[in-house]
Amino acid sequence: MRYSPVWTILGVAGAAALMLWVDYRELKDPKQKTAYSILYAGALLLAVALLLYPSLPGPSQFNRFLFNPLSEMLLPKNDQ
Repeated sequence: MRYSPVWTILGVAGAAALMLWVDYRELKDPKQKTAYSILYAGALLLAVALLLYPSLPGPSQFNRFLFNPLSEMLLPKNDQ
């Protein structure tokens, strides 16, 4: 039997919808609602993408790629 992530994706989407419903009611400003919705949709898309393709690099790998040159410049190398 082949693994189908449909139920997992539906579970994540359901949990996200419940969290969005709880948080969205408290927002009053339309600009805040728009920004919150866009950021939330992006996070949901990222979660689904990581469910479908678990080998995608995560945020820690992006941070390492971004800050590794800076850390090499600032930190001394141990030549032991």
